[in-house]
Amino acid sequence: EWINENNAKPGDRLPTQTVFVKMLNCSQSTVHKAMQSLVRQGIIYRKVGHGTYFSSPLKSNRAGANSIRDGIDERTFSILSQRILVCSIVKSSQIPSNSPSHEMLAHAETELHSKLGEGSKIFLGEFSKLDELEKNALQFTPTGVIADWKTLHESKISPIALEFSFEKINAPVVHCFHFCDYAYPLRNIVMLDNSKIGLIAVKHLVEIGHTKILIASVSRDLGFVNERILGAKEMASFYGIKPIVHIPKEKIPDTPKFWELSGLSAYKYWKSLNKSERPSAFFAINDKMGVGFILAAKKDGVKIPEDVSVIGVDNEIGLYFQCGLNMTTIDPRRHDVGRSAANWLIKILAKQNMYEDSNILRIAPRLIIRESTKQAVG
Repeated sequence: EWINENNAKPGDRLPTQTVFVKMLNCSQSTVHKAMQSLVRQGIIYRKVGHGTYFSSPLKSNRAGANSIRDGIDERTFSILSQRILVCSIVKSSQIPSNSPSHEMLAHAETELHSKLGEGSKIFLGEFSKLDELEKNALQFTPTGVIADWKTLHESKISPIALEFSFEKINAPVVHCFHFCDYAYPLRNIVMLDNSKIGLIAVKHLVEIGHTKILIASVSRDLGFVNERILGAKEMASFYGIKPIVHIPKEKIPDTPKFWELSGLSAYKYWKSLNKSERPSAFFAINDKMGVGFILAAKKDGVKIPEDVSVIGVDNEIGLYFQCGLNMTTIDPRRHDVGRSAANWLIKILAKQNMYEDSNILRIAPRLIIRESTKQAVG
């Protein structure tokens, strides 16, 4: 009412919360909640260290304080005109254009557009430094944030620092993790279930009769790799099986071909074993590694899956054309990480409570059976 009565124009600075408390003769909590609601509706915005400013006209319905604008119920009205920052947190170098990180972001953005409508604005960004992120965020003044973390070990931005930065402007953050082994006291996390990926892969191989299984690892210490291997070993142990875990002895260059070369290394190891000792199945940490293994096997006349079954991870269909074989794979459902993050953020904004429903949501992977695995012989 004060905004309407004073004919505030976009860009005008509003009095502080303390001034409003005295002016309107109400509690600090009431003023804070009212201003927080106006921020979420896009009617006012905050600049850290400068104050609160009027953004867009407030369409007031004078029928009463509890009236509803344009027939829209209050819960829906509370999530209109949002400004959402959807960002990828990367190390100093650019991540590949086909990174799974981008898949998460794309589905998060699509879901936000679908649920919030045209009245909301979504800003896509990629950041490697906190000051760079804060500078852009302050210009955009988001009411909510979805942050996708491709890696934590090499990131110069801490999730805690990021969350604290947006807390200053009352913008809740939903984090998307490909892998997280840190005990961060973060509020809202959506992540891949890497351990379950390994469980599902070995379970499928054992169920089709494979008791000798080769599991590929890599020369680098990567959290998601370790979790997938751990899950695979736990499932194998449940069945009374001891799989072989191969770690390349040679140094594999950190290039776009890293995973394919790691798959080639795994194949060379498999071939070096006596025929009686060779595993009948190979679990590749991802599809790229599986393709490297299959291409090397085909070159030697080894038949897939007749001689050795192969299962990968990621459901990268484009790769299967490269090796001429539709690979059995585990879909981590990265698209559902993005979609779930978007819906979780909308739920938080609708309730106007950035501390509610704090939890970790793990997205369950799914098995897709294709041509590269078959029933074991004998």
